[in-house]
Amino acid sequence: MPIHEFFSQFLEWPDGRTSIALLLLRTFIGSAFILHSCHKTSNLPAFALKFKLPIFLAAAAAYTQLAGGFMLIA
Repeated sequence: MPIHEFFSQFLEWPDGRTSIALLLLRTFIGSAFILHSCHKTSNLPAFALKFKLPIFLAAAAAYTQLAGGFMLIA
């Protein structure tokens, strides 16, 4: 049995109002991720200092949050 047939017996695609609600929820949460990460990426040294992180970890955290926000919306 192919894997997509195996999972299709458990999962169904939402339709109607549910799909619209999920789209709005993903858009809202993705936008919040993007807005919060823009503040972090614009001032990485202050973000790193606030949480006592090395600058490369602060950059990784901020840009991961930014990318996650875009992926939620896409």
